[in-house]
Amino acid sequence: MSAELTQRERERDSGRLMDAALRMASTTGMRHATVDALARDAGISKAAFYRLFESKEQLFLRMLERVHNEMYGRAERVLTQRPDVPLRARVALAVREVLDALERYGLSAFMRNEVPLLLSRVPEAWRREHYVSDEEHILRLVNLSGASLATSRETACAVIRLLAMNLIFRQDVGERFDEALNLLLDGACEKLLNA
Repeated sequence: MSAELTQRERERDSGRLMDAALRMASTTGMRHATVDALARDAGISKAAFYRLFESKEQLFLRMLERVHNEMYGRAERVLTQRPDVPLRARVALAVREVLDALERYGLSAFMRNEVPLLLSRVPEAWRREHYVSDEEHILRLVNLSGASLATSRETACAVIRLLAMNLIFRQDVGERFDEALNLLLDGACEKLLNA
């Protein structure tokens, strides 16, 4: 029974640490986060932190894995559970799910500026076990949708990444941002997918 409780405590503390990492990724960033600050934010000791993760980078990678699973899981559900929606519109809705989650979590700058550093600091074996790139997720969604691309897969991934980068300009664009982003997304789907 106590081993089960210990496992529940580990899961609870790990979740709290990932929540703390998410908050820091969207505000101060990984570079400025410290193990002390992450543990304090999660309400655990520094020793407890190190029982769960070897480094802050491993924590940030696990947090990124959790966010990716949620973002791309929502997109997958749109693709698989909305057969009533025409394919292009369904793909646009799926991409919008990813963009909305990315924006909701405030991770655009983190993805752009810190993920490459993060990936270079985590041991390769750990990275292989806990990280699936955006490109791999996007290609999986393309395959799942059954869509026929009018361009290369690499170009399709680049277009989606470019759409995601637009999120950092929301305030500069102003109140018409969502309408403009949807137009870009619809146009991208029109050009990327064969009829």
